[in-house]
Amino acid sequence: MMRIPATPLIAAAFVFFCISPAHAEWVATQGERLFGPELSETEACKIAERKAKDSALKNVTGEHLSSEDLMVCKEADGDASCDLNQFTWSVIDGEIKGMRAKKTRTEVGVSGYRKCIVTMEVDVGTPKGRSDPGFDMGVILNASVYRDGDLLKVTIEPNTPMYVSIFQWLPYDNSPRQVGKIFPNPYDTQNQFTGPASVPTTKGGALYDLEVRFPTHVSAEKRLVDEYLMVVGTRTPVSFRQSYTLEEFNARLLEIPRAESRRIKRAYAVVRK
Repeated sequence: MMRIPATPLIAAAFVFFCISPAHAEWVATQGERLFGPELSETEACKIAERKAKDSALKNVTGEHLSSEDLMVCKEADGDASCDLNQFTWSVIDGEIKGMRAKKTRTEVGVSGYRKCIVTMEVDVGTPKGRSDPGFDMGVILNASVYRDGDLLKVTIEPNTPMYVSIFQWLPYDNSPRQVGKIFPNPYDTQNQFTGPASVPTTKGGALYDLEVRFPTHVSAEKRLVDEYLMVVGTRTPVSFRQSYTLEEFNARLLEIPRAESRRIKRAYAVVRK
């Protein structure tokens, strides 16, 4: 998570628009997960269900987790909660509008492990239209792993002028609204980018920092947690709320036609002091 330090310093942000109903279609899908002493059958089946939904979303949207996302869970030594967070975050690529014919079974896996297999049909909602390859941007974080108290900096490299917003998803936040806007913010209000720039911006950097903090309510056994940013670029300015539930945020994104926006996801890890 991020916090606003004592002097005008800050936390993380987003933007959007033009309402257009999402297209939906039913897709048959399957997911599976091995489990053993270190992972319960219940958790394994939850992950298998997420994998099934994620597979359906990939088939319809063509979106995949980036290498940065996968590296975060590798750093976390394959933590089951990190796996689950990745699959939950991947649902941002589309919306699961319905589910039917769900079946769960377990069978013998490999090396003495068992395997949970979930099959179902899901109704996948996606934004209308196709992405415009000419409307794109690069997003670079100043690190992939942060220690408690480190400063986060996001570099944006748009290939055409656009309005940029950044949101942060905190899977371990106790609040139902785990998605928060960190840019634009009261210290950094101008979010039109015409060329490469960073957040905090040159002007805003004199007023605040994005300080990464390890969540205090996480169990003492965990030394590392995963967190996520979504950077959204739009052709015209869009007004977003300050916070959303993950479902509300996803529904908001699906209102924007693909050709009118570009969304880049980035994962990072936070290490306890």
